[in-house]
Amino acid sequence: MIPIKECKEYLADVAISDEEVEMFRDALYSLAEVVLDEHYEGYNKEYGN
Repeated sequence: MIPIKECKEYLADVAISDEEVEMFRDALYSLAEVVLDEHYEGYNKEYGN
């Protein structure tokens, strides 16, 4: 998981608290997980894995 400090470096132009960065980061990880799960589910249906 990307540390909050590194996330804040990417968001340097945005005034945001550590707690908000953490919530945003966690939401992005959750979104990525859902997208990847859907992708692999479709892949498995198509190729039978």
